[in-house]
Amino acid sequence: MHKKFSAALAGTGIVLATSGCGLLFGGGGGGGAAGGPMSDLNPVDLIAEAVNNTESVDSYTATMEMGGSMSGVSLDMNSDIEYTATPEPTVKMESTSNGTSSTILMRGSEMVMQSDMPGAAPGGPEWLRMDLSQMGEQGGNAGAQDPLAEVEKLMAANDVQEEGSADVNGVETTRYSGTYSTEEALQELDPEAQEAARQVYDQSGVSEVSFEVFVDGDGLPRRVTTDAGGTVTSSIDFTSFNEPVDVEWPSEDQIGDFDSMMDDMMGDLPETGDVPSY
Repeated sequence: MHKKFSAALAGTGIVLATSGCGLLFGGGGGGGAAGGPMSDLNPVDLIAEAVNNTESVDSYTATMEMGGSMSGVSLDMNSDIEYTATPEPTVKMESTSNGTSSTILMRGSEMVMQSDMPGAAPGGPEWLRMDLSQMGEQGGNAGAQDPLAEVEKLMAANDVQEEGSADVNGVETTRYSGTYSTEEALQELDPEAQEAARQVYDQSGVSEVSFEVFVDGDGLPRRVTTDAGGTVTSSIDFTSFNEPVDVEWPSEDQIGDFDSMMDDMMGDLPETGDVPSY
């Protein structure tokens, strides 16, 4: 369940960034001062334990910024992300890319996207149902990250140093820095997310990623930053864990079919022979 969201959001973020159109993180959610039982672990083991902790929280909120470009296309994007496990695992992702805003909701195998995209027919449905498998395929063409995938990749780190304490959004944390091999990081991901990430790394020629992670006293990451060789950078702030999150899913009469909308839009275009030549 966790990794299905991870794979789909990776693809979703990429499409948003290039087109302009569980993430489930046991520990408590308060985030006290850095220290406690986890401070007895060496840095590599502590980061691994933080990854394990983040995979079992009941809810979270996060902000994500990415930057960079791929094949001359800007990947700059800002997102606000909410996740709740109840009444069933649901994710909301509001993003802005290249001046265009969008909202994506995911629940189980469903994903819907607000339909106020350029070219959408006026008076059409407010939301469009997307095919997750198709989003995954498109996601392989560029390089966005999502919170869970970026945390999971840290399991591949074998070079980690403690860098002192730091305040992250009012929470005291311990800062760690390190690197991981892209090939080893791929092995930590679900196959679908792995495919998307592999294409990013292959296109950019990146074999190693540098990172910083800021861990609170409950052993949860409050900030994760990555730099893939200067090609793609990301910064994720987890602003809350295990706090109430309410994501409202639209009713069926508010949802249309994305493929049908695209077929209608393509049908309105003139045939090649109808386009006048000058």
